[in-house]
Amino acid sequence: MKKGFAILCFLCLPFVLMAQEERSLNRKGVDAYQDNEYTDAILDWQKAIKSNPDTPGLFENLGHGHYKNENYEEAVKNYMKPSQAGAMNSADQYYNLGNAMLQAGEYDKSIEAYKQALRTNPDHYNSKYNMSLARAIKKRMQQQQKQKQQQKKDKKQEKDNNDKQKKQKQQQDNKNEQEQDQQQQQQSQQLSKEDAERILNALEKKDQELQDEKKKKLQEAQPYEPDKDW
Repeated sequence: MKKGFAILCFLCLPFVLMAQEERSLNRKGVDAYQDNEYTDAILDWQKAIKSNPDTPGLFENLGHGHYKNENYEEAVKNYMKPSQAGAMNSADQYYNLGNAMLQAGEYDKSIEAYKQALRTNPDHYNSKYNMSLARAIKKRMQQQQKQKQQQKKDKKQEKDNNDKQKKQKQQQDNKNEQEQDQQQQQQSQQLSKEDAERILNALEKKDQELQDEKKKKLQEAQPYEPDKDW
């Protein structure tokens, strides 16, 4: 098991004896299986099933081969075949099905398979152990999922806070910029007013100078009164 737990994965092999061609293929598959040649065993059992698709034990053996090859979904499918044929009636069969479901990550279904094994045989120790294991794994997975959801929520909240801070900063920068523009505009208007007053004062001064100069010239141009006593 790749999830940090030990699994009792003893496979109960019926290895039924069959007549004629499928018997030979089944024995060949059993030999390959015992030699850890699981792919060859699968091929032999698949050929046997083609010869006689009505033998539930062949599907169980094929399920064992897929289980050893870590193809757990295919193992589940083949372990289910005897049930569909009404030939699933032993604790070992449900136990094997539960193991494949557990490895495939179908925790609820594996627990139900182990329960069914214990209904068939209340003293089936391996089913008791693996059912407890499946429940522990399921609980841990739920906790991990909850943690992931919380982390996702925290990241979203952090992003929202960052976006809010950025927005507030942008608004403050815009406000500061507007205030600076207003100050510059006021200073510009103030300078313009001062310039206007300065120009007006200069014009008034110039006008006064012209008036004074004009009066001076008029005074110089006045004729003398005739002297009566000469």
